[in-house]
Amino acid sequence: MVSGSLLEVGPVHLVVGHWSVRAAWIVTGLSLYGALWALALSRSFALRPTLVTANEIVVCFGLLFTLRIPRNVIRAVGRVPLPDATVVPRNAQACVFIGFTRPLEARRMLGFTKQLTAIGLHPDDVAAFELALEGSVRQSFIQSTPVPVPL
Repeated sequence: MVSGSLLEVGPVHLVVGHWSVRAAWIVTGLSLYGALWALALSRSFALRPTLVTANEIVVCFGLLFTLRIPRNVIRAVGRVPLPDATVVPRNAQACVFIGFTRPLEARRMLGFTKQLTAIGLHPDDVAAFELALEGSVRQSFIQSTPVPVPL
């Protein structure tokens, strides 16, 4: 995505430059700025993983989505789909569902928020994620080092 955007910068600059040099530089600047944002967004998926700690689960999907789930708010965890679950990432086939006792506020990009009562996730390592959720991981290990779970 980023490389395709960068390949188009030169030809677009030349075509627009036939009509207006100023417009060509504006379009080039916007293209480079957009490529920088796309690169930053793609890096955010690896740099902001989902974390399971002793007190909460922090579900992150890059810069696009963040939800903090305190352990005392978890109503149910399982593989059975919940009817009101929001799946993260959106087009994934969720295999772990977490229901809440009260609505939680998820932060989305550009400051938007959404109230959720359940969430569906598709972690890379489902068994390790369920093990961490059940609390089978030693509490001292969880408290000293959050367990990253890539989605």
